[in-house]
Amino acid sequence: EIGYQFEDIVNEIVKYKDEIELDSQKLKEVEGRLNLINSLKSKYGSTIEEILQYRQKIYQELEDIDCNEDKVKKLKEEIDSLVNKISAISHHLNVNRRKIAEDLEKMVIRELEDLNMKKCQFKVSINNYEDDNGIKIEEKKYKIGPKGIDDIEFMISPNVGERLRPLARIVSGGEVSRIMLALKSILSEVDQVPTLIFDEIDSGVGARLGEVIAQKLKALSKKRQVICVTHLPQIACRAGRHFYIEKYIFNNQTGIKLIEMEGEERVKEIARMLDGSQMSEITIR
Repeated sequence: EIGYQFEDIVNEIVKYKDEIELDSQKLKEVEGRLNLINSLKSKYGSTIEEILQYRQKIYQELEDIDCNEDKVKKLKEEIDSLVNKISAISHHLNVNRRKIAEDLEKMVIRELEDLNMKKCQFKVSINNYEDDNGIKIEEKKYKIGPKGIDDIEFMISPNVGERLRPLARIVSGGEVSRIMLALKSILSEVDQVPTLIFDEIDSGVGARLGEVIAQKLKALSKKRQVICVTHLPQIACRAGRHFYIEKYIFNNQTGIKLIEMEGEERVKEIARMLDGSQMSEITIR
C-alpha cells in the first residue's frame, strides 16, 4: 500500500514538473508581450489607453491619405479637362484673329486715307512662340498668356520707304493720334474704354482735313467720352464743352490753368482761333 502511495506521489510530482515547464513557455510569451508593450509606451504613450488612441489616430490618417489620393486624382482629371478646353479656345482664337486681321488692315488703311495718311502701311503682326512647357496645339507646344497663344502687335509705316515699326515706337504725336482715331473709329462697337484722349491730332493738318477729323471725333463721342487737345477751330467747335489752357508765371515758376468757356466767351475764343489774335464781326457770326 505504501508503495502505491509513493507511486502516486511520484506521478503528481512529475505532473507538476510538466506543468512548471509549460508555464515557463507561457512566461516567455508574457515577458515578450510586456517588452513590446513597454516599447510602445516609450514611443506612443504612457498607458495602454494612450497607445490605443494613437493607433486610432494613425488609422484615421491612413484613411485621410486614401481620400486625398482620390482628391488628387480628381483634381488632375479636372486640370487635364481645363487644359484641353484652353487649347481648343486658344486655337479657335488664333484662327479667327488671323482672319479678322486681314479685314482690320484694310479698314484701317481706308480710315487713314481719309485722315490724309494715304501712303501709310498698316499690318497686324501675330506671332506664336513654341515652348516645351506650353500648351499643346496640333502636335506642337506654345507659350500661352492671359490672351491665348498670340503675341499681337500693330505695325505701321507712315511714309513711303519706311520699314514697318511697332505703333508704340511712332514718335510723331499727330500721327499716333490719327492712327488711334482710325482704330478707335473701327473698334468703337467692341472697345470698352470709357474715355479717349487725343493730343495734337491736328498737327500739320489744314482746315479741310480738320473738318474730316472733327466729324470722326464727333461720331466717336456719341459712344464714349472724347477729350481732345487742339488748335483747330473746326475741331473745337464740335465739342460739347470747351476749355482754354492758359500758361502763367508765379514766383518764377510756370504753371497752367484750365478755364471753361461758355456762351459768348466760347464763340469769341473759336473766332480768335479762326482769325488769330484779331476777331472780326464776320468771324464771330
